[in-house]
Amino acid sequence: MSRSFLNDAGRGEGRRRLRPPSHAPDGESRADGDFVSREFSDWLLRGLLEEWRRHPDFERAAPVLVGSAARRELTPRSDLDLLFTGPEEAVRSFVGSCQQKGLRIRARVPENPEDWTVGVEVWDWLALFEARALVPAAEAELLRQREILARRASRERRSWLKVILKERRERQERYDSIANVLEPNLKYGPGGLRDLDQARQIARLFPERFIGEDFRHALGVLEYYAAFWTLLRQKLHLEGQGDVLMNASQFDLAAWFGMQHKTLMREIQRGLSRVSFYAEWIAEQAGAGEKRLSALRAVPLKTRAQAMRALEKDPSVLMQSRIRQKLDELFPLSWVRSKPRERGRCLERVLRPGASAEFIVAVFASRLIDRLCPEIVPLVGYVQHDQYHRYTADIHLQQACRQFQGVLRKPRRLGRVGKEVTALSAADQKILSWTVLYHDLMKGREGDHSALGRDLVRRDLRQFGQGQSLITEVEWLVENHLALSQAAFRKNPAAPSTWSELREMGAQGARLRRLAVFTAVDIFATNPEAWTPWKARLMSDLLKALRSPSAKVYFRLQQELAKRGIADRSAEIDDSLILKLPAAKLAEDLAEVSRPGPAQKPKVLSIGRGEVWIRFHEREDHAGIFAEYVQRLYSMGLSVRHASVHTLPGIGVYDWFQVSSRRSLQQIRQWLAAEEWPVKPPPKVKFEKVSLVSQDENEWVLSFKGLDQPGCLAAAALALSEAGMSLRSARVHTWGRQVDDLFHIVPRGDVADLLAGLRRRFEEGP
Repeated sequence: MSRSFLNDAGRGEGRRRLRPPSHAPDGESRADGDFVSREFSDWLLRGLLEEWRRHPDFERAAPVLVGSAARRELTPRSDLDLLFTGPEEAVRSFVGSCQQKGLRIRARVPENPEDWTVGVEVWDWLALFEARALVPAAEAELLRQREILARRASRERRSWLKVILKERRERQERYDSIANVLEPNLKYGPGGLRDLDQARQIARLFPERFIGEDFRHALGVLEYYAAFWTLLRQKLHLEGQGDVLMNASQFDLAAWFGMQHKTLMREIQRGLSRVSFYAEWIAEQAGAGEKRLSALRAVPLKTRAQAMRALEKDPSVLMQSRIRQKLDELFPLSWVRSKPRERGRCLERVLRPGASAEFIVAVFASRLIDRLCPEIVPLVGYVQHDQYHRYTADIHLQQACRQFQGVLRKPRRLGRVGKEVTALSAADQKILSWTVLYHDLMKGREGDHSALGRDLVRRDLRQFGQGQSLITEVEWLVENHLALSQAAFRKNPAAPSTWSELREMGAQGARLRRLAVFTAVDIFATNPEAWTPWKARLMSDLLKALRSPSAKVYFRLQQELAKRGIADRSAEIDDSLILKLPAAKLAEDLAEVSRPGPAQKPKVLSIGRGEVWIRFHEREDHAGIFAEYVQRLYSMGLSVRHASVHTLPGIGVYDWFQVSSRRSLQQIRQWLAAEEWPVKPPPKVKFEKVSLVSQDENEWVLSFKGLDQPGCLAAAALALSEAGMSLRSARVHTWGRQVDDLFHIVPRGDVADLLAGLRRRFEEGP
């Protein structure tokens, strides 16, 4: 062959021979007969052997096949593991010929012909139990080496087990990532072929520990998925892919199987989880002492109460396996439907504040959760294909239950939000304990999962016999569980519109606190790396803003407007104006200017502490109107301390000025009521800096900063008016001896020319 047989196998005959099963995998089958993966592996190996036997040194090299080919898991891109027992020159000749043809052979000659385990790892020793001698000359020696290994295993198998488990833990840590959930590695990832192989090796080392129906069931599951994963790898390799199930390949595989993408990936994720569980169970069963196993067998599991107590006391994978075996007997589907109160009590025991994380994991891993909460079954293996959700949907709910218990014990894990946890009452904790399980239970269904989850809470908790007040609060929290996250991280947490949205949905008081704690827990449970100090600060800032005097003023204004039947305009009004004016007074004035008819006359309002405010109103805006107002105030001897400038739909020009003057309110009102008033041109003033704060196609924002001087605002407004600029809004601030006036103007002409003219006029001074 000019290239390797394996690399050419995907062409023609190889593609024809590899085919999907007649029935799509459903994860329930205990037989692997529907998969052609082993037959395809045999076909690949037959082709290799035909090629190899033509080589004159094949028989003398005396090869022994180990690894995937020996296990009938050969794929078109497999490495070929061969151990050679013949003379060195024959081995060198044969291996060199194969490598020239492109075969990826991993060749090994025993360092010590009398002991093939010298110089290699434990898993290489164990592979000899599945090895296959390819020529008669190697058969006898392979049998002798197996006998040596078997004798050593009786003395050393526990140390071998430790080596295997150490490698398994390291590999699990290496593949514990979002990337592996979205695109699993079928060979090395958790639940992949390496886990399968190690589980079978361990079972072979400890045969006395694996007798009976429970082991036959576990072995059937492992054999089923060994055939399934091998078929997937074979198909991927035929298409030029590797062992990682890449996103693009997933859709092609789903079409090949005749399944929807999400359905196939759900079955794959479910299978990886099952393999991982049974591999862990086999390792624990092998490693446990006889005293431990005897005690485990002695635990009574004749009633549901005994099963719950046993799992809570001993949440190990060994007890989980016993509970799995008892599910149909103790928690049959008929019980699920007919005994909701008892089911609710069992769930409450799992979710109660103070439950251990190990107990929660055991309830999920034993699949007891499937009987206590049947809606979780469609979520098993359900992957949300994005770069944020680290876990499958069912494991996310498990994590949410665990994380909630964790933050109750250590509130500081939430950073600045931790103080919300310490303020939770016992009733708050109970509400949250139900919410963490139910908030995403309806994911993957048609419709809004939050609304569907709310309805499920209402149905289930009523059947469980929970009180109406608790049901109402859990319903609200499930329905709105995403609101605070969106407000804190996707919206402006300092914006009154954000506050109003949360307020309108009822996020205040105890509800707000519970929602804050839940949001942090949900993020932790989605991806532990996603909850950062930055997010904790944003959340804390939003909570502080919602509870601030400023927010209370906004909410009071909304209430006052609602009393008067006026549409809420709080989001359109300058924040500083809302904070400074009494809500009732501002609402009353907005009601006046909202009435149809001519514009309202100027209003003078005194709010105490020497603060005097003047409001101007016009139905139609026109260029230079702000400058006219400012010049009028200056001509009256009034100094503007603050200005809030608006043009509101349905109202028109609506400008407020805070002024200072030694004149009485009566004099000011008389001047404002006059048809004509003297015009006093503003003086020459100097600003320290005139700058462009920001610009886009809709708006330029200019800043005028400097010492406070009589007529400085009038001078700036007049300059902009004379430059032909139309004012969109303005914010005028005076503190101490400083002014900082911001003008939002409609773009016109060249901003550089405008700035140059203003700087010549103001920065050079009088």
